[in-house]
Amino acid sequence: MSIGIDPVRPGWRHSIAQVLCGGLTVLGVLVADVKGIAAQQPPDVPQPAARVLDSLERAAEDARNPRRLEAVGKIAFEFGNPRSRGLMVTLPGVVDRLARVYQQARSDDRLMRSYIVKAVAVQAEQRDAAAFLANVAREPATRPPSAERSHPMVAHSSTSIQLYAVGGLEGLGDEGVAALRELYRAGSVVEPKAKAYLAASAKRDFRLPPL
Repeated sequence: MSIGIDPVRPGWRHSIAQVLCGGLTVLGVLVADVKGIAAQQPPDVPQPAARVLDSLERAAEDARNPRRLEAVGKIAFEFGNPRSRGLMVTLPGVVDRLARVYQQARSDDRLMRSYIVKAVAVQAEQRDAAAFLANVAREPATRPPSAERSHPMVAHSSTSIQLYAVGGLEGLGDEGVAALRELYRAGSVVEPKAKAYLAASAKRDFRLPPL
C-alpha cells in the first residue's frame, strides 16, 4: 500500500478535519479493506477517523511498504501528539496502535523501532506511553542487519533504542518518573548505555537535566 500524502502539507490536516466532521473521505488514498483489523476501537473514536487509523496501521505493519515510516508518523503526529502543528487532534488508542506496529516490526529493525519509541515519548496518553517505554527499556540491545546499518538515519547514530526509551520517560512527568524509579529499583535495564543514563537520571531524581 502506498500513501501519497506529505504529512507536513496543510492539505492533509484539512482532510483530517473533514473526516472528523463527517465530511469528505481523506482524498481517496487511504481507503483500505479493514475487515481483518483486530484492533479494538475505544468507544469515543469517531468511526471515520478509526477507519483512517486502521488503514495507516496496516500500511505501517507492511514490511514491503517503502513509506511505512510515513504511516507511523501520521498515526503519531496527526492523531496522538498534543503538540502537532495545525489542527489539534488527540484520540485515544494511539499508543496501543504504535505498540502493535512496534511488535510487528522485526526485533533488529532499529530504524522502525527507534522511530516509534521517539514518537511514543511525545504522546498525549502519558500513562500508556510510560508503560510502553518502560517495556522497551527492559529489552536487550539488538544489532541491525548490515544493509540497514548503511541507512543514514542509522549509520550516524550510536544511540540505542533502550536509551531512547529511558530518555523519553524523563519527559513524561510523574508517570515517567514512577516508571524510571521502578526500573532503577529492580535493575531491569540491561543495555549498557541506557543503564548508565538511568543511573545518571537517578542522581537528579529522574527529572530532565537543566537546559
